[in-house]
Amino acid sequence: MTRNAQTSEDLISLIWPNGMTDREQIVFNGLLPSKREVVLKRLEAVWRAENGEPWEPLAASIGLGRAAFYNLRKAWREQSIEGVIPYERRAARSLETPEDAPIRRLARNILRSADLASGNSLTARRLLNEAGDDATIRGSTQQTRLQWAERLIRHERRRLALDPQFLQKNFAKRIILDLTAIPIVIEGDEELAVVAIVMDTASGLILGDCFGTIDDAAELQLVATRIALAFVEDMRPGLSYDYTGYPDLDLILPPSRDAINPPASLLAASRSLEIRAPGTYAYGQQIVQTVGPKIGRIPLAPRKTLSVQREKFARSRKVADLDPIEASAFWQREALRHNEPILLALEKAGLLRADRPNENLEALLFALAEFLASLPDI
Repeated sequence: MTRNAQTSEDLISLIWPNGMTDREQIVFNGLLPSKREVVLKRLEAVWRAENGEPWEPLAASIGLGRAAFYNLRKAWREQSIEGVIPYERRAARSLETPEDAPIRRLARNILRSADLASGNSLTARRLLNEAGDDATIRGSTQQTRLQWAERLIRHERRRLALDPQFLQKNFAKRIILDLTAIPIVIEGDEELAVVAIVMDTASGLILGDCFGTIDDAAELQLVATRIALAFVEDMRPGLSYDYTGYPDLDLILPPSRDAINPPASLLAASRSLEIRAPGTYAYGQQIVQTVGPKIGRIPLAPRKTLSVQREKFARSRKVADLDPIEASAFWQREALRHNEPILLALEKAGLLRADRPNENLEALLFALAEFLASLPDI
């Protein structure tokens, strides 16, 4: 019989005597406090059962019957720590419209032919115009029909972001640097936390990100860009994708920054450059248009980015109050959840070979970091 763990640290050292993998550590650290105790109890029960202890009292200790405990042990063997986290792999909400429906094929064709900067609303209007009286379109008013079409466009955009041919043609073609609030409040603050994100538009891959408060927005953007540069240098896409030109760049300026003339180095490193001035409706929109209203399971709150008080926001949305370490770990877990299927798709598309670096993307990120570092107060 195995000895019982006295603390969570004891339990972790028993199960992983050589230490957790980096990925498992991110998953474990990203657990919210309300879920951590449940996970630790499940983890200990499963591990003790796997090491020969009678399963009945262990299953009863965490409120599971025979079949449920069997499934939990199977999930632990297959998925490690993720297998014992409740609802960790809940499937995303699916569309009722069949995959082979003509309107879904039309949506995919429109997205393939559209500019990467085309927003979901504009693309949805085009879909409705070209679909005509297609009976599968839901909604009794123009507004509800447009909402239905936007949801379908978001769904098909996510599917297209995992398509090898689309990625080979469009990866690293357009980069965005955006900033958005999320429904997390760091202990000691009254305003929502924000995250700066550098993202590839075609895939939705987060190249770099940095979590913090709105007061440090300019620094968050600089750090996110430097992380993206390091990520790209390590990733080193191979020779098999079609786009080898300079990327387009869509940049939202940090708060309290007026329109700025970009330096020649940034202009030279981008095919086209759009710099957006700060504003309530400016922040986060490019992220939402690219990947939808969530990163992992964290909802985005782009219109609440500029100094929104917790109490006001919490009247209609759930807010997590976390200490700085918990908050950052929670964000990193959901960013990993978001990125993993995209990285797998890029690997399947042959874009992660170690043949040579993508020098144009690296040049853009380097020039962007230099530009951000030159802003006042950085």
